[in-house]
Amino acid sequence: MATGEEPIFQCARDVLWVILEQPSPTLKDLAEVLDRLAVVYANTPAGEFTDNAADRPREDLRKLIAPRFALRLYPDVDPTDFDRTYLVGDGIDDLIDIAEQMKELLWICDQLSADDALYELHLLAFHWMGHVRDLSRYLHVLRYGSPFHEVSDQG
Repeated sequence: MATGEEPIFQCARDVLWVILEQPSPTLKDLAEVLDRLAVVYANTPAGEFTDNAADRPREDLRKLIAPRFALRLYPDVDPTDFDRTYLVGDGIDDLIDIAEQMKELLWICDQLSADDALYELHLLAFHWMGHVRDLSRYLHVLRYGSPFHEVSDQG
């Protein structure tokens, strides 16, 4: 049974602090907290489903996040599509979805149970972890460059 003391809960608070509150966050700050999230998540217990239910609060995070980070659209591909159908990622949308999931994790833990929070975190990992991985790759290119992109001056 989960206790609410699992490291993922503090990591979620750290992620939200960098995305929503840290004064002048850099791309390095963002990359580091997302890397930590991926590592901590990998060692997070699954939790257990209960019949608890409650309406979750929602807020428009785009207004808070977009002015804080100079992230744009970026090219992406489906790793199983060998015909190379190109997709487009959105760095701000990635941050919004990651932040929403972390806020929901903490809210469910506080209002329902840690088990419910961890269960939902794992249930929806296919979505939010996709954003973490895509955004991490994009941040790496912005920070270190690639054959097609020069290094950003945003740190």
